[in-house]
Amino acid sequence: MEQEGEYLDFRYQRRSAALLTIMSSLAQEESRSISENCTWGQRKRFADGKVTVPFSHFLGYDKGPDGNLGLNKKQAEVVKRIYAMFLRGMTPHSIARKLTEEKIKTPAGRDKWNCTSVQSILTNEKYKGNALLQKTFCADFLTKKMKIPEMQLCRCFKEEYRNISDLTACVPAEQICQ
Repeated sequence: MEQEGEYLDFRYQRRSAALLTIMSSLAQEESRSISENCTWGQRKRFADGKVTVPFSHFLGYDKGPDGNLGLNKKQAEVVKRIYAMFLRGMTPHSIARKLTEEKIKTPAGRDKWNCTSVQSILTNEKYKGNALLQKTFCADFLTKKMKIPEMQLCRCFKEEYRNISDLTACVPAEQICQ
């Protein structure tokens, strides 16, 4: 009788393991399908020229009525000042210090600026009226590992957005990164 109980327990464990394997395979396939659908949607938006930006952390622009970039004049003045200070020879570190001293909020709404926030504004092509789309892509749907495209994907460059100032077009990226 004891052997029969062990046999039934073994059969139950095998069925459970098989069921678990099937369910995990279905879940993985669903995850892959959702990932492919999201990727297709993003690429479609890129092909249509629709630009998405984190408006809550993007200084100088708000979300316009059409969902695209709309100029925020008050914040745009800060961006113009950042470019003007840089063109006068100030470093991103000294610009950050000055903005912090003047109690100007960062794009994230913080009180203290750092040089990487300033560098990000100086190197962001959207401030020059352009948009580089698909800067990164998800290489593996399971690990969600992001990669910078080499030749795998087409990177789209859009030149239709209104820039904040003509000053932004004057700053080459190589000069900023020094």
